[in-house]
Amino acid sequence: MVRDLTVFIADIEGFTERTSRQSREETLAMLRAFKRTVTSIVTAREGHVVKFIGDGALAIFDDAVHAVRAGLDIIGFLGKDDGSGIGGPLHIRVALHSGEVSLEDDDVFGEPVNLAFRLEETAEAGRVTLTESTYRLLNKALFSCQPAGIRQFKGILSPVACHEIPADSGNVTLQTEPVGASQPAGAARFLSDTDIETGLMIGNRYILRKRLSIGMTGIGFEAEDTGFGGTVTVRVVDPFLIATPAALGRFMAITRALATVTSPHVATFHGALSEMGRYFMMTEQVEAPSLREQMDQARRFDAPAAARILRSIAAGLMALHASGVRHGEVAPCNILMASPELKLIEACTAEIATLRGGSMNWSPDYTSPEQACEIAGTGQVIDHRSDLYALGIIAYELLTGEPPFTGGDSRSILSR
Repeated sequence: MVRDLTVFIADIEGFTERTSRQSREETLAMLRAFKRTVTSIVTAREGHVVKFIGDGALAIFDDAVHAVRAGLDIIGFLGKDDGSGIGGPLHIRVALHSGEVSLEDDDVFGEPVNLAFRLEETAEAGRVTLTESTYRLLNKALFSCQPAGIRQFKGILSPVACHEIPADSGNVTLQTEPVGASQPAGAARFLSDTDIETGLMIGNRYILRKRLSIGMTGIGFEAEDTGFGGTVTVRVVDPFLIATPAALGRFMAITRALATVTSPHVATFHGALSEMGRYFMMTEQVEAPSLREQMDQARRFDAPAAARILRSIAAGLMALHASGVRHGEVAPCNILMASPELKLIEACTAEIATLRGGSMNWSPDYTSPEQACEIAGTGQVIDHRSDLYALGIIAYELLTGEPPFTGGDSRSILSR
């Protein structure tokens, strides 16, 4: 299929130098944050991510204006000190070129793709760089475009006139229907991730007060509950995860089931709501050290202490399973040693994070064989028994000071 599209390229400036100063785990976390953010914003701006290549992303758009706004959103969000969720900003380069491309087997080919990659190599971070062909498609009143000279690229016969749009050029919120759902006339419009900031009120009740991190399901905020007082955690669901009717339907089923869970050992789920074209999940905010922190300090627990902890975890899991949901990510980091009762957090996060297919990076020490099979792509069914497997691993580690299976990396642990 041949179509006229805008080709979008984004990558992380200084990636090689930065990775030389980081551990492998820190680099993987950085790439996950980059991919998650690019996918969320490109999808929200009505584009399509074709693929990721290392620290680079290739996407396509029908509308050049949406492509520019996606680039500005990504630059602005990942460029914040707290935006990446990995302890520091990422400096993003974005390049756009429009023209006739060929679509085949979920990939895109043609001269516009080659030129966009060449342009990205010369682009500066913190601005969207575009060719004359894309510039002509824009409403100039929306952006502060600046000439960026004539450039000659290897393998491209003719010189190319280029333009730049700085990240602070006054990007306007895109007015579009929400991803994954239809809206009646007059309904609230879609908000991109960069529009959702502290001070925003959700559902005429929750005021976002502090940005937390980007989790597996989206951006987190500490929020004030003006209805009942106190604070809650609000998670802004990544629109990519619920961008199909089937995924959205499953998401709503999960949240309805979670709302029926009542246990002192599970962080209370206050519900989900849809507003301004986005979906939000509200959960009890628990301030307490994790079991992981206590295990790192104590190493081993005596049998009575271990039994008390395990009984509480089991009670929380029983409540979840009775409501027809599994936790999906039972690990010491998701068990908070609150007083008087410990609490399980992040219930169902794993299932929501994989609504569109694929797999997530489970904590390998607590990953059941069937979860390992899903990671390997064998399609084995996972149910509540995976939670019980993880509980058994935690029991072993509480009493011995280390999990039963260890190795140099995730792959070697899962292979055991």
